[in-house]
Amino acid sequence: MSERLPRKLAAILYADVADYSRLTGEDEDSTHRTLGEYLDLITTTVDSHRGEVMHYAGDAVLARFQAVVDAVSSATDIQTQLAALNEGLPDEREVRLRIGVHLGDVIEDRGDIYGDGVNIAARLESLAHPGGICVSEAVRSAVKTSLDLLYEDMGEQVLKNIAERIRAFRLVDSDRPRAATVSQAPSALPDKPSIAVLPFANMSTDPENEFFSDGITEEIINALVQVDALHVASRTSSFYFKGKTLEMREIAERLRVTTLLEGSVRRAGTRVRITAQLIDVAKDEHLWSERFDREIEDIFAIQDEIARTIADRLKVSLEDGADTPLVKPHTENLEAYQLYLKGRSILYKRGLVIPRGLECFNQALALDPDYALAHAGLADGNTMLGYYGFAPGKETMPQAKKAATQALELAPDLAEAHNAFAIVSLLHDRDWQTAERAFRRALELNPQYVQARSWYGLFYLQFVAGRFEEGLAELRRCVEIDPLCGYNAAVLGVGLGLAGYHEEAIEQAVKATELDPDAYHTRWILQVVYGWASRYQEAEQAGEEALAISGRHPWAMAILAATYGNWGKPEKASAIYEELKARTGREYIQPSMLAVAALSAGLLDEGVALFSRAYEQREPFLTIVARLWPEFAPLREDPRGQEIIVKMEFP
Repeated sequence: MSERLPRKLAAILYADVADYSRLTGEDEDSTHRTLGEYLDLITTTVDSHRGEVMHYAGDAVLARFQAVVDAVSSATDIQTQLAALNEGLPDEREVRLRIGVHLGDVIEDRGDIYGDGVNIAARLESLAHPGGICVSEAVRSAVKTSLDLLYEDMGEQVLKNIAERIRAFRLVDSDRPRAATVSQAPSALPDKPSIAVLPFANMSTDPENEFFSDGITEEIINALVQVDALHVASRTSSFYFKGKTLEMREIAERLRVTTLLEGSVRRAGTRVRITAQLIDVAKDEHLWSERFDREIEDIFAIQDEIARTIADRLKVSLEDGADTPLVKPHTENLEAYQLYLKGRSILYKRGLVIPRGLECFNQALALDPDYALAHAGLADGNTMLGYYGFAPGKETMPQAKKAATQALELAPDLAEAHNAFAIVSLLHDRDWQTAERAFRRALELNPQYVQARSWYGLFYLQFVAGRFEEGLAELRRCVEIDPLCGYNAAVLGVGLGLAGYHEEAIEQAVKATELDPDAYHTRWILQVVYGWASRYQEAEQAGEEALAISGRHPWAMAILAATYGNWGKPEKASAIYEELKARTGREYIQPSMLAVAALSAGLLDEGVALFSRAYEQREPFLTIVARLWPEFAPLREDPRGQEIIVKMEFP
């Protein structure tokens, strides 16, 4: 039996350049020169903290310290100095490090160090954000209060090729994205005229006209958004107050506006009566009010007149001139227009009602085959059906692509069309470059289009591209644009949780359930982020609530299985997996969700087979979760799972 090599206790710092391949691909010479300067800086900083650089490996640095405090101080100083060097550089040209620090045994041989202590530090580095630091529990315990630092507990982590779970902590001060934190104070009032358009009341006897009155409200909002000199509260935040009895001043404060537009719609046959009044909340006075009695075919002209009058009363100039209409109808068929409004209103709710929305879009297109907005709505509806697992993606996504392509051909400057095409390119085609271009074009055409911004920020930037800080900035912007939207808060919660900011993620997910208490999507995300934070009892409770709301939707089932698996209750995870398997005989269950449940039950081979099936079937949900979803960690450690991910050619 060979003699065991001697080991020494040491503090190990491992640093690696984030996105190094991308940086060198864009400008190899410049990146190499910059990296040389940064490596010199790291060496000098390590030396100044009584450490020793053991070796360089391309863009990575390994250093050893006798004292843990010196290792952590060195890491924080390195990140502070590199942040200063990056000041003024475009985001895409910044060189940022991830750093891991661990205290453990190392083998010293021929001037280098090896062993689990080094391996753990390297794995911790991969858990840090660009510009951030991740440390083990051993490091945090050793430092205690010696340094004035804040830590975020990431819970126990499964690290590649490390037998035992390691409890990890992120340094909060050094590991915070540049965008403002979600706990910041509410933004001050905009420095330009501001308005919220409250949902117009439906005064008609037919409740179906609710969609019509909501549509009028939405069109006026869309018209006013085009006026650059005017700040307009978003549709969802304005509609949050529908049916609520609150003082005007309170509504204005929550929406951060100074003026409100309210009104009513009464429809009878071919006639429509619209009343509108503009209120200066700060001065508590009416700026304007009017009643419109017209034929219903004049509806677009009425909406345009209201928008123009508001701009005039708020002394806001129209950049495109007085003759350019703010309301641009995409169809002359009023019945098709109303069906489109109804379809979009249904899609906002998501879930099992999606097919009803699709029916509305199909009816609208039967009346006007050239209605681009209806084609875009049809594309989004089919995408949602496949994404949420209500139907196989191989059936719905080709239909989504056909509708999105048609919308683009009919209206090349329509943001909704570009967004619909982007999400199909991402989830189905896995054409990353086309997807990013289309998302960016949609946001160029309509910077306030929150759906495009949230899908771009979470699905593309974070899940697919791994550009966490950029993605979080987009998701925070969504909340800023639409602060009372439960969906936006929930999506930000996912983004924060994926990036490791577990407490902020939970804060946002809880907020989402408060804003939209009856929504399954927000409850499910609360379940997810509780699980990621290793708060299993709360994850179980949120999961049970999500199951009750959704009728035991497979997403909530699978995540509950993952909760039990991580909680050390494999028998409960197995029971959920068996239930999902039994349900496949009578309904479609996404293979990716079956894979999560199988892995949670400890069935790696079955999980791999299901993962492979999801890949072959081009399942939409798999596309965004394959690379980074924590529930798939065992697959990413298995060569068979790694092979599939390599085939997907993520950027």
